Amino acid sequence: MSALQRIDATGGPGPSWSNAFRGVPMGDERDSVAVDARVRPKIEALRGIVDAGAVTAVWEAALAAPTGTARRCGSRPAVKDAVTKYTRAY
Repeated sequence: MSALQRIDATGGPGPSWSNAFRGVPMGDERDSVAVDARVRPKIEALRGIVDAGAVTAVWEAALAAPTGTARRCGSRPAVKDAVTKYTRAY
C-alpha cells in the first residue's frame, strides 16, 4: 500500500463509478455508493439483522472524520474508535 500511495496521481482519472469515486470525501453527494442518502436507508433495512445503532454510529464517525490526515485505509482515528467501541461486545 505504501508504494501505491507514493505514486503521483496527477493527471489520472477523476472520481467516477469505474473507480468507486476514488478521492471523494465520505458522504459526498455525487452518485456514489457512499452517499449519505444511500447508506442510511441500507442501514435501516438491516435493522434487526445487525445493530443498526452501532452501524449508524460508525457511519457518522466516518462522515465526521477529517479527510486527508490518514495515509492508510481504516486509520482515521474517529472511525477506528467507533468500530472498536461497537465491536467489542461481539
